[in-house]
Amino acid sequence: MRELDRIFADVLALTKKEVVQKAILDIQAIVEEENRFNLQAQIKLGQLDEEELEVGELECWEDYEIITGSYTVEDGEEFTSDERDERMEELRKQIDKLEEKEKDTAELEAELEQLEDAEFEYDEIYWNTVFRYRGKVNVELAQRLDFGVLELMRPIPGTDYDEGDQFMFLQGCGMDLSPKYAAYQALEFGCVDGFAHKFREPGYFKSVVGEEIFGEVCEALGITECIETAEEDAKRRMEEFDDQIKAIGEARDSGKMDQTLAGVAAMMAFAKSQE
Repeated sequence: MRELDRIFADVLALTKKEVVQKAILDIQAIVEEENRFNLQAQIKLGQLDEEELEVGELECWEDYEIITGSYTVEDGEEFTSDERDERMEELRKQIDKLEEKEKDTAELEAELEQLEDAEFEYDEIYWNTVFRYRGKVNVELAQRLDFGVLELMRPIPGTDYDEGDQFMFLQGCGMDLSPKYAAYQALEFGCVDGFAHKFREPGYFKSVVGEEIFGEVCEALGITECIETAEEDAKRRMEEFDDQIKAIGEARDSGKMDQTLAGVAAMMAFAKSQE
């Protein structure tokens, strides 16, 4: 549910009078149009019931096992188990077709051999806290977003968690990876819970999850138009800033503005570009 929908649903629930409800709906239509490009108003929000489990005191391969990882070939390209199997099957079919036509298959056979010989490396847990939403993990989506997944091998005392329960974990540290959480929520549930503010910096979000996934996330949340408008506005403001800096530089170089005043003017122009 979008924030606007939630607000007006709460207001409508306060009256039973049809004439008042109609007036509220008329106001909602006006507010909707006014906030058409307002990210905070349009983004879909929801309560996703995140569950956490501390694994710092648990033993890997005794209490839980890691079920995700990758195969790495000589050029550094990584494949999940499914991706490796699919690529190997594809190569075998291509080799069979070429052999029927008596054509060279050496290059394809070399790639196939690399995949067959590649060693599996399990994903590494960087944090002691693992999590899931609504009691489950979409393993394929988690891997796509570079989360690792573990599976419990026995019930965990003091919790309701049992053998076979799965949890996600982050791979990496040292930077804000919360856009990955937001992307998982959006693509799995069509809403976000507590991460709406992360879309105020679409450039950073893209740098964490990639351009393609970011586009899918915006589509799932119904904010593509909002983001495009915000990016166009940011681009316009930066172009104005560049023009102002150029004009300040020319005024300084021609002697019409001293060094100190030019610096102050540049700072004012930057501040204006960030409004």
